[in-house]
Amino acid sequence: MICQGRSLPTLVILGAGATRGASFVRPDPAPQPPLDADFFKQLGNAATPGSLVAQAKEQLDDAVAGAGLPSYGDAKMEEYFIRAEFTKALRVHMATSGADDKPGRRGNFAEPVVAYRKAIAALIAETTASRNCAYHRAIADTLEPGDTVITFNYDTVMDTAMEDASSNAGKGCEVDLGLRDIRLRSVRNALCEARRGGKAFLLHLHGCLSWRVGNMGVPPESLWSEPPDAHPCHLDERRQLGNDGDLNYERITSVELLQPGDGPEYDLGDMARRFIVPPLWTKPIARCQLLENLWAIARMALRKCKRLVIIGYSLPPADQLTNYLVEVDANVNSSERLEELVLVDRSGCVRERIVNKLADTKKAPAEEAIVEYRGIKQFAESLSRGQASTTAAVLRR
Repeated sequence: MICQGRSLPTLVILGAGATRGASFVRPDPAPQPPLDADFFKQLGNAATPGSLVAQAKEQLDDAVAGAGLPSYGDAKMEEYFIRAEFTKALRVHMATSGADDKPGRRGNFAEPVVAYRKAIAALIAETTASRNCAYHRAIADTLEPGDTVITFNYDTVMDTAMEDASSNAGKGCEVDLGLRDIRLRSVRNALCEARRGGKAFLLHLHGCLSWRVGNMGVPPESLWSEPPDAHPCHLDERRQLGNDGDLNYERITSVELLQPGDGPEYDLGDMARRFIVPPLWTKPIARCQLLENLWAIARMALRKCKRLVIIGYSLPPADQLTNYLVEVDANVNSSERLEELVLVDRSGCVRERIVNKLADTKKAPAEEAIVEYRGIKQFAESLSRGQASTTAAVLRR
């Protein structure tokens, strides 16, 4: 990535704040791409009578009540579903141990998860689908072969930006989504091949709205780079959606890729097939070869980068997998000290948490190498101007 006049191997991490700060987002009370803190509020804002979001919200409310869970009210999204997950585990333990004297109150806990996946897909589609962001595009224009973008967002805003930069303007890099089997090659080779092929990785570590799984007898288009018989985890016709409608992550080895910018099929049954990992404490990374591959590439990218750009992501304590990734992979033998740490955060509250997380690792940057921007707009504008100053004090506003 070319940033501040310097070309360095770069890892960009996008959180929900990156999409919330997009150039197309309208002010409140218009529906906005949700943050963890206001997901349920935005769901209500977008639930106009008769809309797909309203249908999804009604199903979520019914599923929550049917499972005996408390109303979500103003709760944060991730905290609520983690609490629900532990409630499920506790009730299962009580039932198996005979301690539950009111077994009738136990509900189907798969239903709230399925209903959530429908609701988040409908809300993301309503607030982001087929929209272009000038700020994401400015970032995409500066990416170089071998760079990696990690996103924890389900939307396709960065997908669209990178595709447009590469296809329509001859800038940036061709996109590699990492949706292929890398068990027959090392992850390091995958990064080298991307660099030689003029590509940059875009890794959706929690899934994506534009990824759709198949069902019994309807195998989706395979995205593996090799033909199915070249590796042992090819797609077959086993059911990828369980009887309860939830995803069978163990059986998903490929997805159908809807092109960025394609309008979604406005049907809740279709939304249930979108490959979205819910915000639970136990995420199915080790149970899903597709996800395991993506995380393996992300871990190597963190080890190899010399510039780390974090946009709208606070490294929350509840996201244990990402905290583990930073703590472990930033401290392996192959890690090199960061020459630049760029923090893009409108609130200005994440600096201490991220710097402290990196402090005891081999990638810990020098104080003068830490650069801060107050939002994705300011960062994108500096890239568009080709700002060459490397003085952190000038950029820390």
